[in-house]
Amino acid sequence: MQDSPDYPQPPDPLAGREDEFGVEPPRDLADLPPVEPPSAGFIVQLFLVPALIVTVVIGVYLLFGKLASGEQDWRKQLTDVRHDNAHIRWRGALGLAQMLQANATADGVPLSQNRDVAVELTQLMRDSLAQGTMSEDDYKQQEFLTRTLGLMDVPDVTMPVLIEAMKPDEDRDVRRNAIAAIATTANRLHEQGKAIEETDVVPELIAASEEADQLIRHLATFSLGMFDQPSAQERLEVLLEHDDELTRANAAIALARRGSAKGLPVFEHVLQHAGDTLDSPPSPPSSSEGSTIDAERFESTLLLTNTMKALGELSDHLDTEQKASLMALLTPIANENKDSLVRVEAKTLLQKLSESSP
Repeated sequence: MQDSPDYPQPPDPLAGREDEFGVEPPRDLADLPPVEPPSAGFIVQLFLVPALIVTVVIGVYLLFGKLASGEQDWRKQLTDVRHDNAHIRWRGALGLAQMLQANATADGVPLSQNRDVAVELTQLMRDSLAQGTMSEDDYKQQEFLTRTLGLMDVPDVTMPVLIEAMKPDEDRDVRRNAIAAIATTANRLHEQGKAIEETDVVPELIAASEEADQLIRHLATFSLGMFDQPSAQERLEVLLEHDDELTRANAAIALARRGSAKGLPVFEHVLQHAGDTLDSPPSPPSSSEGSTIDAERFESTLLLTNTMKALGELSDHLDTEQKASLMALLTPIANENKDSLVRVEAKTLLQKLSESSP
């Protein structure tokens, strides 16, 4: 409602009381100190320091809680592997595999070196192999177990069952994973200054390197390079004359890993072949696969890359003439190859060979 002379207005409550409600404060309060806002330092002391203390306390609590739960977790997984229920056993095996991949520790020691874990996983693999009639799921579980055993550094426990898994009467994919697990274990132990003492490993790999199955033969040939036994060296030198190019290349790479330049003619052939086919178009993809990936070119590129890496490891064992010959073959690859990664690898090797030359 708007103000109007027709309506009476209430009296002003402040009228005649200016001394009490004026702008100036009362005289008896005029000498009080002015109110100032708290300083930043005071706020830090009041809030931030206690907050930091609480955070540290909580962090320490969570850290020890995590360590305790991690210790309890691997033991729980190990207990599950021993369970009568197959689903619980495999759940425990999966949990242990995940912890091994994460480089977990047990009692201050890497879980990969825990004998209890190695024994239980090995027994699970041995029981699976002894089942006889297998389903596709059983084979998948065996593949999983072989890969997991390849993460363990207890070779006296794991090697016998891996050798069993790579026997010719086992599933091809299981055999492939078993051989790869042996190779990765041997390589890892070699980097630690250790060796696999199991005497049956090299003879079994030699037997596998004689098989007609290319995949098994290639893996076995490559794996022989992880062992220092004279029989492994002798077999690799024989494989340098194999009819299959990849077998020859894997033998040369394995020998290079051992510091032997006996595979140098194989490497020179690979480099020469790469130079001859720089401008060749890729072969048409297989219509049955429905893929645009040129498998043949991919395989050739991988072979070329592995050859250059092996030559890099071998560079200190080559004489001036050998290095000059290799540099002549590498130059067109470094300048003209259509794969940028191949060009980078070739240039890196060229620089290494030139720096080590007198």
